[in-house]
Amino acid sequence: MIFQNNTSLFKLINHFEETESTNDLAKNSKNNFNEVFITEFQTKGRGRLTRSWFSPKGENLYFSLKLIIENNNEIYHSLFISSVAIYEILKNIYNINCEIKWPNDLLIDNKKVCGILSETVFGERNILIVGIGINCNTIDFPDEIKNIAVSIANKIGKIDKTKLFTEILENFEKNYNFYKKNGFDYILSKWIEYSQIVNRHIITTVNGIKQTVKVVKVDNDGYIYVDIDNKILKIISGDIEYVDSINN
Repeated sequence: MIFQNNTSLFKLINHFEETESTNDLAKNSKNNFNEVFITEFQTKGRGRLTRSWFSPKGENLYFSLKLIIENNNEIYHSLFISSVAIYEILKNIYNINCEIKWPNDLLIDNKKVCGILSETVFGERNILIVGIGINCNTIDFPDEIKNIAVSIANKIGKIDKTKLFTEILENFEKNYNFYKKNGFDYILSKWIEYSQIVNRHIITTVNGIKQTVKVVKVDNDGYIYVDIDNKILKIISGDIEYVDSINN
């Protein structure tokens, strides 16, 4: 299987039939340039909050972008750049009604189709790793996740995942280069538009208690503010659930 690299941002595409985790491959690379690691099968794929990532062989996309960064703001901003880039491809090329969930998931009908995990390696040159998993061609999911996971194939039939990979990589480069030249504001404005999170009700944990709250604002750094009993609280990390899908 051939994964094409039509970008100038990434020098090398490293393709593996099987590995524990593409993020681990990226972290252990000694190359002093931007590159991509992609595999057909992960034995220890992971998402946020130490969760595992369902990674059946040959069906989906599992890859990590390794970037040499100059500004630590890129660590958090990369989640928004990645989700915007993937959303635009799924929506504009594949005509899929999807949505972005803060800060790093893409949903179809309120089920996860894509997860994004960023990690960093600090040293003489700081390395940002953006791990991306996209459910492309899986039809049946295990019982424990079948109510929260969905694939592109579930919506439009099986696709050419190598083509999708190339399209995403090119659109990531476009958005990343714009960000590097012009800053985060435009990326964030697109993210807010695509997520439609402002004025939506979400479920999140506040003071150890799961609560339904209303999002009232996204600040210039991408953090969300929610209304809890007429008090405004800033959320900088954690898990959220949308009460309703915007596509329903």
